[in-house]
Amino acid sequence: MAAAEGDYAAARPRHEEAIEIAREIGDHLALSQGLNDLAELLRAQGEIDAAVPLYEEALALARSLGDTDGIVTFLLNLSSIEIGRGETAGTGSRLAEALRLAGEVGSSQQFGLEMASALAAPRGEGARAARLNGAAEALLERQGAQRAPVDEHFLAAWMARARSQIGDRAFVAAYEEGRSLGDEQALAEVREWLEGEAKAARAGA
Repeated sequence: MAAAEGDYAAARPRHEEAIEIAREIGDHLALSQGLNDLAELLRAQGEIDAAVPLYEEALALARSLGDTDGIVTFLLNLSSIEIGRGETAGTGSRLAEALRLAGEVGSSQQFGLEMASALAAPRGEGARAARLNGAAEALLERQGAQRAPVDEHFLAAWMARARSQIGDRAFVAAYEEGRSLGDEQALAEVREWLEGEAKAARAGA
């Protein structure tokens, strides 16, 4: 709660203590969640280099436990870091896996849509970024959910870049098109694009 209120100084030692306890008692599920919580706090403070190994350890633990919800969450969080750093060679593969797994277990795929819209902007695909962002916004509203401030800031920056690529009028038109898509249509569209991204990354590896 302290982190949610912006009291990072108070929240950090609490997260670190929770991680230490989870390690001591061997509770790997609690450990993965604690690592992610601390990584999210660090990301919000701009301490990206410190956050990355925590996300990676959390993801490895989730995979070992077969914790699908955790895998999805940690893949998406790592994707946001890669996009922010401009190190996106493998991001399409991460996002494709996250959306596939989320669909299999019935989890929300809205955050995956958001990350895909952010990925399109540095690819120079401003229209796709706007379209997927519109679809993600519509899904967010239907779910009655709210976006964390750090994610709001992250997306706003990439949507500003997409807007600058194609101009205001084209951006708004693509955004509205995305909003009008049904969930399944939007998800099918983004999965097809991400699978193409993943194939291109494998071919270039």
